[in-house]
Amino acid sequence: MAEEIVYTEYDKAMQLLAVKFQDALKASLASPYPFAPGYNNSRQPFGVRNMKVKSGTLYNTINVKFDKTLDEIVVSMQDYWKFVNDGRKPGKYVPIKPLMQWIRTKGFNKNTETGKFQKFSIKGTAFAISKNIQKFGIAPTYFYDKAFNIFEKEFETEAVKALGIDVGNFFEKVVEENLIKPTKK
Repeated sequence: MAEEIVYTEYDKAMQLLAVKFQDALKASLASPYPFAPGYNNSRQPFGVRNMKVKSGTLYNTINVKFDKTLDEIVVSMQDYWKFVNDGRKPGKYVPIKPLMQWIRTKGFNKNTETGKFQKFSIKGTAFAISKNIQKFGIAPTYFYDKAFNIFEKEFETEAVKALGIDVGNFFEKVVEENLIKPTKK
Protein backbone atom coordinates (compact mmCIF):
# COMPACT_ATOMS: atom_id res chain seq x y z
CA MET A 1 0.00 0.00 0.00
CA ALA A 2 1.38 3.36 -1.04
CA GLU A 3 1.99 5.94 1.61
CA GLU A 4 -0.39 8.89 1.36
CA ILE A 5 1.31 12.21 0.72
CA VAL A 6 -0.08 15.00 2.85
CA TYR A 7 0.13 18.39 1.21
CA THR A 8 -0.39 21.63 3.02
CA GLU A 9 -2.12 24.51 1.31
CA TYR A 10 1.30 26.16 1.05
CA ASP A 11 2.75 23.13 -0.77
CA LYS A 12 -0.22 23.01 -3.15
CA ALA A 13 0.14 26.72 -3.87
CA MET A 14 3.88 26.38 -4.46
CA GLN A 15 3.33 23.43 -6.83
CA LEU A 16 0.75 25.46 -8.73
CA LEU A 17 3.15 28.40 -8.95
CA ALA A 18 5.87 26.10 -10.26
CA VAL A 19 3.57 24.80 -12.99
CA LYS A 20 2.50 28.33 -13.91
CA PHE A 21 6.12 29.48 -14.06
CA GLN A 22 6.96 26.54 -16.33
CA ASP A 23 4.04 27.49 -18.61
CA ALA A 24 5.22 31.13 -18.63
CA LEU A 25 8.76 30.09 -19.59
CA LYS A 26 7.53 27.89 -22.43
CA ALA A 27 5.14 30.57 -23.72
CA SER A 28 7.89 33.18 -23.63
CA LEU A 29 10.34 30.90 -25.46
CA ALA A 30 7.71 30.05 -28.09
CA SER A 31 6.92 33.68 -28.93
CA PRO A 32 8.31 34.93 -32.28
CA TYR A 33 11.41 37.16 -32.34
CA PRO A 34 13.58 38.71 -35.09
CA PHE A 35 15.65 36.11 -36.93
CA ALA A 36 19.44 36.61 -37.01
CA PRO A 37 19.76 40.33 -36.27
CA GLY A 38 23.09 39.76 -34.53
CA TYR A 39 23.97 40.98 -31.06
CA ASN A 40 22.90 44.63 -30.55
CA ASN A 41 21.07 44.46 -33.90
CA SER A 42 24.37 44.67 -35.75
CA ARG A 43 22.74 43.58 -39.00
CA GLN A 44 19.38 43.49 -40.73
CA PRO A 45 17.15 40.62 -39.47
CA PHE A 46 16.09 37.97 -41.99
CA GLY A 47 12.48 38.03 -40.82
CA VAL A 48 10.75 36.70 -37.74
CA ARG A 49 11.80 33.42 -36.15
CA ASN A 50 8.83 31.19 -35.42
CA MET A 51 9.82 29.30 -32.29
CA LYS A 52 6.95 26.87 -32.78
CA VAL A 53 8.96 25.44 -35.70
CA LYS A 54 12.07 24.32 -33.86
CA SER A 55 13.94 21.24 -32.78
CA GLY A 56 12.25 21.64 -29.40
CA THR A 57 15.16 20.47 -27.27
CA LEU A 58 15.29 23.55 -25.04
CA TYR A 59 11.49 23.93 -24.98
CA ASN A 60 10.93 20.26 -24.14
CA THR A 61 13.49 20.20 -21.33
CA ILE A 62 12.02 23.14 -19.41
CA ASN A 63 10.90 21.63 -16.12
CA VAL A 64 9.88 23.58 -13.05
CA LYS A 65 9.05 21.73 -9.83
CA PHE A 66 8.50 22.60 -6.20
CA ASP A 67 10.90 20.67 -3.96
CA LYS A 68 9.07 20.36 -0.67
CA THR A 69 12.10 19.13 1.25
CA LEU A 70 14.22 22.12 0.20
CA ASP A 71 11.24 24.52 0.09
CA GLU A 72 12.48 25.73 -3.30
CA ILE A 73 11.25 26.03 -6.84
CA VAL A 74 13.75 24.19 -9.04
CA VAL A 75 14.09 25.18 -12.70
CA SER A 76 15.91 22.78 -15.01
CA MET A 77 16.56 23.00 -18.74
CA GLN A 78 19.39 22.61 -21.23
CA ASP A 79 22.47 24.52 -20.13
CA TYR A 80 22.58 26.62 -23.32
CA TRP A 81 19.41 28.45 -22.22
CA LYS A 82 21.63 31.32 -21.05
CA PHE A 83 22.84 31.91 -24.62
CA VAL A 84 19.26 31.87 -25.91
CA ASN A 85 18.19 34.29 -23.17
CA ASP A 86 21.24 36.59 -23.04
CA GLY A 87 22.50 36.20 -26.60
CA ARG A 88 26.15 35.92 -27.48
CA LYS A 89 28.45 38.84 -28.14
CA PRO A 90 30.57 38.82 -31.30
CA GLY A 91 34.17 37.76 -30.97
CA LYS A 92 34.23 34.04 -30.19
CA TYR A 93 33.59 31.05 -32.38
CA VAL A 94 30.91 28.53 -31.40
CA PRO A 95 32.02 24.91 -30.85
CA ILE A 96 31.60 22.96 -34.09
CA LYS A 97 30.36 19.59 -32.77
CA PRO A 98 27.19 20.96 -31.09
CA LEU A 99 26.50 23.03 -34.21
CA MET A 100 26.80 19.93 -36.39
CA GLN A 101 24.30 18.11 -34.17
CA TRP A 102 21.96 21.11 -34.31
CA ILE A 103 22.20 21.16 -38.13
CA ARG A 104 21.30 17.46 -38.25
CA THR A 105 18.37 17.98 -35.88
CA LYS A 106 17.08 20.95 -37.86
CA GLY A 107 17.37 19.05 -41.15
CA PHE A 108 19.21 21.81 -43.01
CA ASN A 109 20.16 19.36 -45.71
CA LYS A 110 16.58 18.27 -46.32
CA ASN A 111 14.96 19.22 -49.61
CA THR A 112 11.64 20.89 -48.73
CA GLU A 113 9.98 19.71 -51.95
CA THR A 114 11.00 16.05 -51.94
CA GLY A 115 11.66 15.56 -48.23
CA LYS A 116 14.88 13.73 -49.07
CA PHE A 117 18.23 14.55 -47.55
CA GLN A 118 20.76 16.15 -49.88
CA LYS A 119 24.46 15.58 -49.70
CA PHE A 120 26.34 18.57 -48.34
CA SER A 121 29.06 19.29 -45.86
CA ILE A 122 27.58 19.53 -42.39
CA LYS A 123 31.02 20.40 -41.05
CA GLY A 124 31.44 23.19 -43.62
CA THR A 125 28.02 24.58 -42.78
CA ALA A 126 28.84 24.45 -39.07
CA PHE A 127 32.06 26.37 -39.69
CA ALA A 128 30.15 29.00 -41.70
CA ILE A 129 27.55 29.41 -38.95
CA SER A 130 30.28 29.61 -36.31
CA LYS A 131 32.07 32.31 -38.34
CA ASN A 132 28.81 34.25 -38.69
CA ILE A 133 28.22 34.08 -34.92
CA GLN A 134 31.85 35.09 -34.30
CA LYS A 135 31.35 38.12 -36.55
CA PHE A 136 27.82 39.23 -35.59
CA GLY A 137 26.96 37.40 -32.37
CA ILE A 138 23.47 36.18 -31.49
CA ALA A 139 20.66 38.49 -30.43
CA PRO A 140 19.21 37.84 -26.98
CA THR A 141 15.59 36.70 -26.70
CA TYR A 142 15.25 37.44 -22.96
CA PHE A 143 12.67 34.64 -22.82
CA TYR A 144 13.54 33.81 -19.20
CA ASP A 145 13.66 37.44 -18.07
CA LYS A 146 10.32 38.23 -19.72
CA ALA A 147 8.63 35.17 -18.24
CA PHE A 148 10.06 35.91 -14.81
CA ASN A 149 8.86 39.54 -14.86
CA ILE A 150 5.36 38.65 -16.07
CA PHE A 151 5.11 35.81 -13.61
CA GLU A 152 6.26 37.98 -10.72
CA LYS A 153 3.61 40.64 -11.47
CA GLU A 154 0.86 38.06 -12.03
CA PHE A 155 1.35 36.44 -8.65
CA GLU A 156 1.44 39.53 -6.49
CA THR A 157 -2.20 38.81 -5.68
CA GLU A 158 -4.27 38.65 -2.56
CA ALA A 159 -4.71 34.87 -3.00
CA VAL A 160 -0.96 34.28 -2.84
CA LYS A 161 -0.62 36.61 0.12
CA ALA A 162 -3.54 34.91 1.86
CA LEU A 163 -1.70 31.58 1.68
CA GLY A 164 1.21 33.17 3.48
CA ILE A 165 3.54 33.15 0.51
CA ASP A 166 5.79 36.17 0.45
CA VAL A 167 6.26 36.83 -3.27
CA GLY A 168 9.74 38.30 -2.83
CA ASN A 169 10.76 35.30 -0.74
CA PHE A 170 9.20 32.96 -3.32
CA PHE A 171 11.33 34.36 -6.13
CA GLU A 172 14.47 34.06 -4.02
CA LYS A 173 13.69 30.34 -3.79
CA VAL A 174 13.72 29.80 -7.53
CA VAL A 175 16.82 27.74 -8.20
CA GLU A 176 18.25 28.13 -11.67
CA GLU A 177 21.45 26.19 -11.34
CA ASN A 178 19.99 22.68 -11.64
CA LEU A 179 20.46 22.62 -15.41
CA ILE A 180 20.49 19.63 -17.73
CA LYS A 181 23.72 18.90 -19.55
CA PRO A 182 23.31 18.16 -23.27
CA THR A 183 23.15 14.48 -24.05
CA LYS A 184 25.65 12.94 -26.45
CA LYS A 185 24.21 10.99 -29.34
